[in-house]
Amino acid sequence: MSARARARALLPRLLRAGGQRRGMADMAPPQPAPQKKEVSKHIGFYKELGRPLSKVFLMSFFTYQACYWAWLKLEKEEVQRGKEEEVKGLMAEVDKLKEAAAAAGKK
Repeated sequence: MSARARARALLPRLLRAGGQRRGMADMAPPQPAPQKKEVSKHIGFYKELGRPLSKVFLMSFFTYQACYWAWLKLEKEEVQRGKEEEVKGLMAEVDKLKEAAAAAGKK
């Protein structure tokens, strides 16, 4: 018997015993690609634009706070200068009254 004839004779026994076909038979069939779920428009909007919107919100919030704190500081300095000028004016008035009282006491 030639080698080719022996191989043909052995082939049915190999196939019955498992051989290469058994490996292919045990493989799971390919799974279909999962279909995308329909996402609501609201969820899609925030998924896509949530991060940029939050960045803009936070930047505007911190800008507002910085301007507000600067405004308070300037207003505080303005009020303090006004009070200092008022105190200087009152001290000048007190000095004038002292001089007037001293001049009236010498007479």
